[in-house]
Amino acid sequence: MPDSLTRYLARLTITQGRHAGKPFAVLPWQRRFVRGAFAPGASTAALSVARGNGKTTLVAGIACAALDGPLMQPRGEVVVVAASFAQGRVAFDHARAFMADKLRDKKAWRIQDTAQVASIEHRETGARLRVIGSDPNKAHGLAPHIVLADEPAQWDESKGDRMRAALETAMGKIENSRFVALGTRPIGELHWFAKMLAGGCDYAQSHASAPGDKPFQRRTWAKANPSLRHMPDLGDAIAREAKTAKTDGSLLAAFQALRLNGGTADTEVATLLDAGTWEFIEGPAERPHDGGGAVWGLDLGTSAAHERGRGVLAGHGRPGGPGGLPA
Repeated sequence: MPDSLTRYLARLTITQGRHAGKPFAVLPWQRRFVRGAFAPGASTAALSVARGNGKTTLVAGIACAALDGPLMQPRGEVVVVAASFAQGRVAFDHARAFMADKLRDKKAWRIQDTAQVASIEHRETGARLRVIGSDPNKAHGLAPHIVLADEPAQWDESKGDRMRAALETAMGKIENSRFVALGTRPIGELHWFAKMLAGGCDYAQSHASAPGDKPFQRRTWAKANPSLRHMPDLGDAIAREAKTAKTDGSLLAAFQALRLNGGTADTEVATLLDAGTWEFIEGPAERPHDGGGAVWGLDLGTSAAHERGRGVLAGHGRPGGPGGLPA
């Protein structure tokens, strides 16, 4: 199946951008993922790659293959799940553009494209593509044989785990179903997508910079952007953003999260001390002398943690000034 899927993707035609009108060139990293994610016996797969590398195009191509290609099953449903319905429509629009010539046959295809519904159905086989947002209430009634979870790190944190559970339950209705998650790395190791990337699925593939990599070197960019050699426009965009991120700390967070796939927040959090500075000055802790003297600590938390830190500091300073600190 992986080889036939790769051949199917290569027959699709790009409809926008520099390569409009040309065949879908399946890049080496995409071919590698297809071979792993759709290998016999693989039912779960995860892919993490920086923004702008053609991930959404790949999602759309796979969705098309489930409608009239090697992934098609009679009455089978492929569901694209995104952070929001509007975000999911991006992949839907790509898929619709890929199949534009075929979809002109209204007797063969049924299309629903409204503000709340986006679906394509082949009338004869019953194969269908549906797009939904990451709201578990929208997962009722689903019975997909393929779920394409798009950018799970961007899903609503309060609903993400419930949505994943709802999708797994829905997939349990169909034999040999597949769950494929694709997107940038989430913050922290406890997110279910992070666990998949760490080996908690049948096949995982991640392209990301490593801690300590210099963010403004091209070799670092290449780690998170496997399409860099093949997409000149991508390299130009990253170079422009790197130039501004060097001088604007508020843009650096987004650059590291989205362009380097660093698994960090894409917005800057205001702090007195950033992580890089902390790592530079950090050293081994020494036990204070028993002879007295103030014990100073640095509170790395915020809000409630900050209040607790103030209490600890005030309670352990030596007498003298307000709060037990020297006057």
